[in-house]
Amino acid sequence: MLAPHVRNELRRHDVHRSRVPSALPDGWAPLTPALLRRLYVRDCLTAGEVAARVGGSQARVLSALRRAGISRRPPGTPSGHRLQPLTAELLHQLYVVEGLSAIAIAARVGGVPDRVYPAFAKFGIPRRSPRRQPRPLTITKEELEEAYVAQRQSKEEIAAAHGASVWQVTQRIRADGIRRAPRARAKPAPPPAAELARLYLDEGVTLADLTHRYRTSRPVVRAWLDDAGVAVRERTMRERRQRLPESEVAEAYWEQGCSAAEIAAHMGTAMHQVLRCMHDNGVAVRAGLGRGLALTVLDQLYADPDVARVLRRESIPERRQTGAITDRFPQPFPLSAPLLRSLYEEIGLSARHIELLTGEPHEQVLDALRRVDVEVRPPSSYSPWRQRQLDSLASPADCPRRGE
Repeated sequence: MLAPHVRNELRRHDVHRSRVPSALPDGWAPLTPALLRRLYVRDCLTAGEVAARVGGSQARVLSALRRAGISRRPPGTPSGHRLQPLTAELLHQLYVVEGLSAIAIAARVGGVPDRVYPAFAKFGIPRRSPRRQPRPLTITKEELEEAYVAQRQSKEEIAAAHGASVWQVTQRIRADGIRRAPRARAKPAPPPAAELARLYLDEGVTLADLTHRYRTSRPVVRAWLDDAGVAVRERTMRERRQRLPESEVAEAYWEQGCSAAEIAAHMGTAMHQVLRCMHDNGVAVRAGLGRGLALTVLDQLYADPDVARVLRRESIPERRQTGAITDRFPQPFPLSAPLLRSLYEEIGLSARHIELLTGEPHEQVLDALRRVDVEVRPPSSYSPWRQRQLDSLASPADCPRRGE
């Protein structure tokens, strides 16, 4: 495996090698979905046992399983020669009499649900009908706006009052374009200018530390420093950014099934650093919300026709190669007011998305937005563009699961 600094130097000099060899090495078998389902699902071999049979490493098999949309078995699942045989009597007892689901049966007898479903058809055991869906949400837009905006009821309270699910209420709020302003909070009084100067200049307290100390936001702290005549230090330069080992991050995220927060805690860094490492290096990120899909953010951005139109208009070329922004963009592109308004306001990208497209760090993007009088959205789970991407996906029940 190449060391991270060697890989970065290869990228900086635009040296690439094909990821797909023209011919398989001697003794290697092509990993087709049919072959993987026969060996991994039907015969219940482990990934290592499949690799020993078809050639290559266990990592090759795991990667092929993800491409084929075949779910990984939970850790500790027994291999095929220790699986309990599926008989008509056993399935009738577990599925019909005891009412277990296919997932629960797989956990009981070993293997994965994909092993159980064909057995139902083989032994003529009818599948249960899907669970009864919650009744439709019949509340009008005016009633919903009154409850959510005027009375400030939570989505859970509205769902309970109308016998619907929280997801239905959320979908209706989005579809009807209902927004409610956050509760107004009194601005904290600024501390004495001498205290700010002592903390920031003499003791080296950072903006983040001041934000936490005075329980306010970073823009408020920056305004206090400006009013006190204290010059704010420059943000971290692109070249001095922390770089995480992308191979370790990708392995922990996909092979070990860790979340971005768990990886950040293990590496002693922030979660946004882990996500930035994956976005920069083209690592697919799980879509969330119960979906089994994985998305590569940079590919999605360049595939969006609205984003492509703005980039063409501003003469910003596509940089699809992976790597840190200093590798992809030796010189960042200027953040003009029309560019920012188109990407941030009209399309709804986040500052980190704009960083991926222009090479300007997201901190500078946020500063530039404020300079051109663009209202910066408060931190939230997803940007409007990202939320549209997720809403356009199929429902979780229709999505093929991807191994984690």
